[in-house]
Amino acid sequence: MDEALIQKVMEEVIKTLNQSGVYLSPEKEGMPRMLVIGDFDDVPLEEKNQYILMGIDDYEKYKNIRRYQKVLITKLTLAQLSDIALGRDGCSTSCAVVNALLRGIDVVMRDGALWHRKLAGKGSPKLYSVLENNVRQLESYGVKIIAEQKPVFMHEPKPAKFAAPPVTVPEGSMKPTADRLITESIAQSLVSEGNVQVCVAKNAIITPSAWDIFKKNKVEIIKK
Repeated sequence: MDEALIQKVMEEVIKTLNQSGVYLSPEKEGMPRMLVIGDFDDVPLEEKNQYILMGIDDYEKYKNIRRYQKVLITKLTLAQLSDIALGRDGCSTSCAVVNALLRGIDVVMRDGALWHRKLAGKGSPKLYSVLENNVRQLESYGVKIIAEQKPVFMHEPKPAKFAAPPVTVPEGSMKPTADRLITESIAQSLVSEGNVQVCVAKNAIITPSAWDIFKKNKVEIIKK
């Protein structure tokens, strides 16, 4: 059979599987399965590369939670949230999650699945508290909630509105220094060089400890 025809047939098979709730590619054969409750588009790329993604249709077909090594929740209704918190298996989603938790299979939920959090502070605080209690109940069962990763935009720093005026180094045969602040360490360095006169900027500030060093070594300070 023509290789191009074989490739086309494989692509059609994969497309059909994907449409039926299975995210599969030839190179993933033999990899562990992950049950995705919600949209495949919301699955992080890292997870897509590590697992074969299976939809809730696959669970409804086989009713065997042991087929999956992990469960990822990207979308959840309030009814499903409540059912899982109460340990109910009324629908396929809550049934899959409850069974996964009972059998020690990792269950991870993206915080984007908790859409009620977008309405925090806008409506009934008592109802919001009830929903959050359900979330905490899931966490107590072992459900790991991961935060959505928001893109970080780097902005170029804005130029300073004000800039310090440049310091002019005085001319002359004496040892000049362009430092606006003359500290003890700077004074000690100038003295150690054997200077008997030091010329500094007119608006330079000399600390008291620096003055003591200059006086002790009889160094004349000239400001220009």
